[in-house]
Formats: sequence, C-alpha cells, structure tokens
Amino acid sequence: MLKKVLKVAGEQTGLAWGFQEHLSNLQKWLLKAEAFLRDINTRKLHHDSVRIWVDDLQRLVYQADDLLYEIVYEDLRQKVHTRKMKKRLIKEIM
Repeated sequence: MLKKVLKVAGEQTGLAWGFQEHLSNLQKWLLKAEAFLRDINTRKLHHDSVRIWVDDLQRLVYQADDLLYEIVYEDLRQKVHTRKMKKRLIKEIM
C-alpha cells in the first residue's frame, strides 16, 4: 500500500509542487525503514535501548506515511475543485 501511495504522491504532487526529488528520496527512505522494521520485528530484542529506538523509528515511519497520505489527498482535492470550477466556467460562458 505504501508503495502505491508514494508513487501517486510522486506523480501527482511532485511535479506540480517542484519537489519530485525530495519525494523520491523520502520514498526510498521509507521503503528501507519499513523493510528494516519488518526484519527487526521478527527477531526478539533483548536490549531495551534498541527496542526504544525501533519504536521511535516505527512512529516516525507512521508519521511520514500519514504525511504522504495528506499530500495525495490534498492534491486530489484540489484537482476535483479545479475541475468543478472549469465546468462552472464553461456553463457560464455557454
């Protein structure tokens, strides 16, 4: 699911907002972090300090994922609004 969201975020907002490279870097980082977290969660951690660090990383990944969802949502919302405005304008002209 994250891969799809990141792809859409990159395609839909990156070009329009001029930060495609930043979204691409975030995508790569998130995918690596998720792979690491999947791997580490299959192992038993005996060190509290490592578990705390892993928990912090998991929260950060969730926050970044939420941010990307918000970016995609806002981009799609603006596109729908723009289309509605274009339709209204065309109706008024005709």
